[in-house]
Formats: sequence, structure tokens, C-alpha cells
Amino acid sequence: MPRARSAADYLRRPTYLRPYQVDAHATLSRHYEAHLLNRAGVGVTGDLGYESPMGSGKTTTVKALAAYLLSSGQARLVVVAAPLDAIVLQWASRGRFSVGPCEGSWRLPGDAQDWADAPRASAADLRDPKWWAAAEGFYVTTRQAMCSSRSVAALGKSRADLRRVLVVGDEGHHHGDGTLAGQFFKALRARGAATLLVSGTPWHGKGSIFTADTKVVRQSAAALAMAVDPATGQPYAPRHWRVERRIVTAWTTNRAEFAVEADVAAEPSYPRAGVEAMCRAAAERWADLAVEHEGKLVPPRMVINVPGAKAWREVLLSWLWRVGLERFGREPVVVDLIGKLSNRERDERQAQLRADGDARSWDEVKIDVVISCARMDEGVDWPPCSHVMCVRIPCSPLRILQRWARASRGKWRIAGYP
Repeated sequence: MPRARSAADYLRRPTYLRPYQVDAHATLSRHYEAHLLNRAGVGVTGDLGYESPMGSGKTTTVKALAAYLLSSGQARLVVVAAPLDAIVLQWASRGRFSVGPCEGSWRLPGDAQDWADAPRASAADLRDPKWWAAAEGFYVTTRQAMCSSRSVAALGKSRADLRRVLVVGDEGHHHGDGTLAGQFFKALRARGAATLLVSGTPWHGKGSIFTADTKVVRQSAAALAMAVDPATGQPYAPRHWRVERRIVTAWTTNRAEFAVEADVAAEPSYPRAGVEAMCRAAAERWADLAVEHEGKLVPPRMVINVPGAKAWREVLLSWLWRVGLERFGREPVVVDLIGKLSNRERDERQAQLRADGDARSWDEVKIDVVISCARMDEGVDWPPCSHVMCVRIPCSPLRILQRWARASRGKWRIAGYP
């Protein structure tokens, strides 16, 4: 069994930023320094933006930026707002960061060598201007806890001086200026804070994400695909993609119902025969994509997204088990993220995904399929994933790209990946 890594191990082995992350880190640092110089007083609009493809390591880059700004004294407080608890845990995890083996490094603040994960800022803290004016260090929270009407009102009435404060909006496309999150970030800027919106898909139906005066650092998907790890000679992200569409003619429908991804509460009532036909087709296509590994067929690692209606879950699981027994002689290992999960169920399934994410060989990857209706849309990582299937076509380009991105992690670190 591999030995668990201690805090001292993390100190001895800092996370070295990739070359393109070093460039983004340096540019964001310069933009933040310019923000400090320009804000001798408060009330200046504008913020920072970081647009980079899913899987490019935006979280690592921004955590390194936070560690640098805090350790250099340029910031007294950094607060990160993420959309989901699972993503909050990624931001909270301890870390030490370096731009290169011979360069200086910075760690997230804590106690001596055994520093803890970053603390959470409570909803009570976040709606208290006195907390914003006095807090120091690195904090994490959910966007829902931070961006409330009470918080916006309280901050708007205060005289808090928030210079040397950086507030990061992860999955920044949720912070359009027509949203409550957008209003809260605007109130932070009015008090002198710097805000940084981070996203791979920076657009929103309720207002702009990046405005004319936003200082944006951008990296395209093509640039990421061409970036090569100098230590291994391997690209950081997959370079070859294939998009397929399969029509399952189970019933008559119209174009709008076929394409529109409705809210869960508004999902149309599907004929049972249609649900059966599409779930069977999904399970069979999963098995058809099997590859040979060490003389036997093994299934792909796939995320299957289905509509929100509860009937889909039982039918899809039934077909996956049936097809798995027929094709591979065993039931597949399925992580079920559909429906309301208890805290224990959520923690268990997140632990399964994290264990697979730490795998360094194909034999250590345990999960065959993740089924979801929304939880794998953004932010939640499962690096071994090679295929993403959507039952029905999402109408939102943002949702399509975010779903595809679950397969965008490079596989070269997983020895024996077929």
C-alpha cells in the first residue's frame, strides 16, 4: 500500500506550475499590482478575468497566485467562492507552489509545517462588513453562501476598506452582472476589493461576465492542446476528439423537445418505451467502445448524462448491469450521482472519484461509468474519463463544452492507459 502523504511531504515536494501556468500567474500578478496602484481610493470599477480551457489547471494557478500575494503582503485576504461543495474541497486543500525547481515557492498560510486545509468562511462572516474589513489569510466558501441579498445590502451600506482583498469567483460564468453573484462582486469592487472571475466558458444569459475594462488573461483550447510537458514530451491535454450523434427513434417528437435541456421540474413525460430504448442504446454504445488491454476487452471510462426525470436512473442502471454481464462477464462499477444524495452518500461518491483521480496505473482505476443529470456538468473531475455521452442534446453551448471537458484531462500519467 502506498504511504499516505503528510504535510511535510507537501512541503518537500511543491507543485511546480506548468510553463503556461507560470505565464498566467505572472500576468495576473501584474494586473493585481496595477489594481493596487490605481486604487488609492475606492469606487473604481473593473476586475480581473482568467479564461482557460477546462482541465488546464486554473485552480492550481490561482491558488499559487493567492499564496504569492498573501506571502508577499500584497493581499491580506483572499476568498474563493465555488459553485459546489466538491469544488470547495479542491480549493481548500493545502498546497505549496513553485514556478520552477530553482525559483522561490509559496504555500497557503497555516501553522508551521502541519498547516491545515483552508478554513471555510461562514454565511454569517460573509454578510458582516466587519469581517471583510478585518479578516486575513485564505478562505473558501460556496457561491450560494457568499452571494446573498443580505450580503449585498450589508456591504453596500458599509464603509469597509477592502483594498488588499482579492475575491475569486470560480466558474465565473455564474457571476453575470444580472445575477445576485454579479451584484455582490460589484459591491466588493465598490469597496476597493479586486475580483477575479475564473472560467473556461465565460458567458452568461443574464449579463456580461468580462466587461470592457476587465483585465483578462486568456488561453485557447488549441494553445493548451499544443502545450507539451518538457519533462515527458507529452501534451498536457488530449489532441484528438471525435463527436458522434446517434438517433434512437422511439417516439415522435418535435425539434424543441428533442434539443431543449429543460429544468428538472419541467422535464416532459417520456414514454416508457422511449426511456427503455435510449437507455439500452446508451449501455450498448458504452460496451461497443471497449478496447483491448492485456489480451481482454475492457470498457471505456464514461460519463453518461441523462435528463432529470427519476425514471431514467433505474432503467439505465438495469441496462448497464445487463450489458456489462453479457459483454464483460461482470457488472460494471457505477457511481450514481443522480437525484438527492445524503451527506454520507455524497462523501462516499466523491471519495471514489478522488481515488480514481489519484490512480497512476490503469489497474488502479476502479470506476467504469459515472451517471449524472447535472453534477458532472462542471467542476467535478474524474481524470480517467475518456468518453462523455449526453442523452438528448443540451441547448446550451456552455453546458455542452463543460460536459465534454470531463474527458479533457491528459491520460499519459496513467500507466497502461489503453
